[in-house]
Amino acid sequence: MTTTTEHYAGEVPGFLRSRLGQRAVGPFTYGVPLRVGIATRQWLLTSPEDVFHVLVARAEHYSKSRELTDPRAQRRVGGGLLGRRGARHHERRRSLQPLYTQRSVQSYCELVEGECKALHRGWRDGETLDLAAEMGRLARRVMFASLFGALSEERLAILDQAIRWRRAHTERVYFSRIPRFGRLPTPSRWRDRHAQRVFADQVRLGLRQIDTGGSAGPLLEGIARITLPGGMPMTESDVIDEVLSLMSTGHETITEWMTWSWVILAKHPEFEGAWRAEIAGLGASANWIGAATSLAPLTYGLLEETLRLYPPTWLYGRVPLVADVLPSGLAVSPSDNVLLCPYLMHRHPGAFPDPERFNPMRYEASDWGQHAGRTLIPFGAGAHRCIGDKFSRMETMLALVSLARVVRFERLANAPIVPDPRLTLGVQGGFPVRIRLMHSDAT
Repeated sequence: MTTTTEHYAGEVPGFLRSRLGQRAVGPFTYGVPLRVGIATRQWLLTSPEDVFHVLVARAEHYSKSRELTDPRAQRRVGGGLLGRRGARHHERRRSLQPLYTQRSVQSYCELVEGECKALHRGWRDGETLDLAAEMGRLARRVMFASLFGALSEERLAILDQAIRWRRAHTERVYFSRIPRFGRLPTPSRWRDRHAQRVFADQVRLGLRQIDTGGSAGPLLEGIARITLPGGMPMTESDVIDEVLSLMSTGHETITEWMTWSWVILAKHPEFEGAWRAEIAGLGASANWIGAATSLAPLTYGLLEETLRLYPPTWLYGRVPLVADVLPSGLAVSPSDNVLLCPYLMHRHPGAFPDPERFNPMRYEASDWGQHAGRTLIPFGAGAHRCIGDKFSRMETMLALVSLARVVRFERLANAPIVPDPRLTLGVQGGFPVRIRLMHSDAT
């Protein structure tokens, strides 16, 4: 485990300039907080001990960013788990947790496989497409099916448009240089409000189906059955809030994780060959998906190393609620912001030797966790660790294996692939590929 007494050189890559600011571009020393704000006190934490302090040890003294928790933000993200903090967050998380256990998550395998089949049946041998966009479509369809069940193509298109409107507005809120952009009566804000109404109406329709003995998606049915503290059932408003939270986070990270996995496979053809040999020997998903570490080590290593090199949630912030001193010695106050960047932390040389190298076998060492320690934080840590991490892992793993059994992707361009740090870490310009179907039944 790295400590604050160890000093390693690091460098903020140029593609992060527009997000972190000019002052954060260039070399830095791991363990020394990097000031990135000019008008305000904003600190980028580079010490694993500082990160652990903020996320776990003193988590009760730090809040999520104001873009998620203030009253106006609640209108945008809903009153679900995403925007809650403190006791309200703990209570809601405890109520939702049974929906995201390993056993519960594995019950969705058939649904994910079905959506993968529907996707590749629409592909034709030799055609070109943007694989990043296709992975986004797959992740959204899985989420819609898990919440609302079978829907018409027309309805799916309406939901798809709504979710893209919400993403576009959220990005403008986070990254606009106009103060309080989210409060302005812009077309972006109007589209976001319309999208919220679309999802609320779809939730109400699903709840009516459940109440009349019909069915919706298994995840919506599970949320509707939740009992809150005190024995109270979830209200319609509660359910809508949780669905709005999912519409903000329940597909984007999976999209990026799948996309970057295909990018890495394209860049490492020898590993791809060995990986395809491994998945050819895997049986039904129920027999291996829960034990991939031992039954599919290359698949497990691919996902872990992709998540390390290109964490979808590449940056998040915390706001001190009280004055505090971090293990590195940095003194912070409630007027400050602290930023945590998994992209940089996952390249800590003290935790990951030769950190830029793709090495899926590094996770086979029995002591790798001792070295990574508090440095590997793709899903966060502590009380606010992503509740859907097991679902994300299952879906990403199963989608990669299901698609690779019937199709190969030929990369079209050899230009450098550059990360695009928006709300999630995407691929700049997408990932154009040519489809090569492997079996006649794939068409």
